[in-house]
Amino acid sequence: MSSISSSSSPQSVKRVRFSPDVKDSDDLGSSSSSDRERSSPRVIPRTPKRPTYGAFQLSPAMSDTSSVVPNDVDLLVHSLLLPPPTSQRVVYDVRTHPMQAYIHSMPPFPLAPHYSALATQPALQRIQLVSRIHPWTVVVENPMGVTIGDILYRVHASLNKTVAKEEYEAIKDGEAQARVLRAYKRNCTPTPGLPPRTREEGLKRIDFLTERTFFSGIQKDMEFLNSRVRDPNMRAESFVLEFASAS
Repeated sequence: MSSISSSSSPQSVKRVRFSPDVKDSDDLGSSSSSDRERSSPRVIPRTPKRPTYGAFQLSPAMSDTSSVVPNDVDLLVHSLLLPPPTSQRVVYDVRTHPMQAYIHSMPPFPLAPHYSALATQPALQRIQLVSRIHPWTVVVENPMGVTIGDILYRVHASLNKTVAKEEYEAIKDGEAQARVLRAYKRNCTPTPGLPPRTREEGLKRIDFLTERTFFSGIQKDMEFLNSRVRDPNMRAESFVLEFASAS
């Protein structure tokens, strides 16, 4: 584990509040059942057998949801969760509440009516999300099949956790550390459209995204997943969580 580079200003780091504990990389697995109850979006309605929302229709859900999917099964991701370019681009700054997400159109269309739609076909009870930007794994679970709303709520809850000092110091590049600190200060500055946040809340995972705070879909990138997900049996339910800067 590297020491803090001089380029990241040790004096600035001393004024940053950290979590006392390093979080387990398996975000959901390391939390208690009560924590999962509080963070799970229970208000989201269950997906009907053939859901239709506005101009978009999802294929009928398969009756047998499974938490383990063989690697030779083709998984189809809901079009609203695909990375751009797509005609149904989702606009969601993960610093805000998931209810503020919308579909890019004229006028903008709220994404919330689609939150009960299944994220994949066939449906999965468990999805692992890994990122190219940060080291944490976001685990999303729903015994009825993971939905679009489940994913956005879990991503939001995971990224708003406070990090430990050891997690920050694990960044080996001094300039990368400095970018995280700049994002922390920027995210703690009052900004129209963003929820208020103070520096006393500490450095958060969301600061590791720096300028790329917009959800940009999930996808299968097997080259990246093979390098990031060690257990080959877990790769079938794993996806890359993509982020982008404001366009």
